[in-house]
Amino acid sequence: MMKEKENEEKLANAKKALQTATERSQSMRTHHEAQMKKMQQKLDAAQKKLEALASTAAAESVQQEEQHKDALAAAAIRARHEASAREDELKEQLANARLEIIKFQGAFYTLVPIRPR
Repeated sequence: MMKEKENEEKLANAKKALQTATERSQSMRTHHEAQMKKMQQKLDAAQKKLEALASTAAAESVQQEEQHKDALAAAAIRARHEASAREDELKEQLANARLEIIKFQGAFYTLVPIRPR
């Protein structure tokens, strides 16, 4: 009977230890699940931010490309306009130079009489 009582006591202690271990294990599991849930939420938030940044970066890239294209077009227009203005200026200078030559030739021939041979 003593042995039986001792065995029952050991069994009760073992059950108590098992219960304590089960409760601790459940507590740790609950704690880890809560941590995993928080980490998953942070991961989801970071993923959304990353997607938003990628979308913004793509939009900014397209906008920068458009601005660059517009700047190149404006530069080409300015270059054509400047070339045209320079061409007009050179044509005017050429016309003035020709006029000066004609004036010089006319003045030269009025100063130097042409003798018949």
